[in-house]
Order: sequence, then structure tokens, then C-alpha cells
Amino acid sequence: MSARPDDTGRRLLVAAAEVFAEKGYDRAGVAEIARRAGPDVDAASDLADALTRALLDATRRLRRHEALQYLVAHEPGVILPYTSFDGIQPLLDLAAATVAPLLERHLPTSSAPQQAAELSEWLVRVVLAYALDVDDEAVVDLTDPADTRRFVTTFAVPGVEPDQPGPDRTQP
Repeated sequence: MSARPDDTGRRLLVAAAEVFAEKGYDRAGVAEIARRAGPDVDAASDLADALTRALLDATRRLRRHEALQYLVAHEPGVILPYTSFDGIQPLLDLAAATVAPLLERHLPTSSAPQQAAELSEWLVRVVLAYALDVDDEAVVDLTDPADTRRFVTTFAVPGVEPDQPGPDRTQP
């Protein structure tokens, strides 16, 4: 069962104070604070790390793909049918088959497959929207690790409620 939000916040503050006292502010790490705060906080941090890495990697790869960028800029009619409405389904299916299993270990065991499939679809849609933005007017820079982490922790992680440790976790 997950902790109440106010309890989680209190545990985070206590853990942060302990880490700051031991290591100082400059050497304190988010992962260490999350680990000390408990398994549900640590799981959210692991999930945020996994999603951040996946978004950064996918965005960088698509942004560097010269053929894709050329098609988007000069012949969008060739690529856009595969990224919208019914045309996107094969891409979402591929993401569910490849990305979802990687995300499952960071999710609660009771809902891991369903949540992993939903998160993989979210990743595909976000990366495509960003990579296909020919005007480069994105509000969030998904090639910047700090921006990507903030985006993930603001919009993806809150939607996942870790209710128990995942398959590769043990109870404290």
C-alpha cells in the first residue's frame, strides 16, 4: 500500500535533511534521498530515471536522423500519415512490444503491464511531437537532461501510483 502524500513529503524532508547533514548540499544526491525516503519514493525516482533516459535517447536519435528530418521539412506528406490517427497504431504497437517491458520493472507489480503499455504510448507520442516540430518552438527541450527530467516528473510519474515493490524489488 502506498504512503499518503503528506507522509511521503515528510519522509522526503527527513531523508533530505539526513543526507545534507552527512554529505553537505553540494554532494547530496536525489537518488540517495529517494532511497532513504522509502520504497515508493525510490520507485518513483527509478521510474523518472528510466523515462528520462528513454525520452532523451529517442529524441536525440530522431533529431539526428537526417532522412527523417528532411522528409518532415520538405515532404511531410510522406511521413505524417504514419504518425497520426490510424497510421500511428503500428508504431504504438512496436513501442508496447519493445519499450513497455523495459519500463515494467520500475512499476508496481499489480499494474505493471498495463501502466508500462500506457507509458510507452505516452513516450512515442511525446517524442514524435517533439521530433516532428519543424519550427523548433518546443516549450521543453527534450535533448536537455534537466528539462526532460522536470517534464517526466511533472507529467508522467504522478500518473503512476506505486502500491507495492516491482518484481526486482524487495520489501525493506
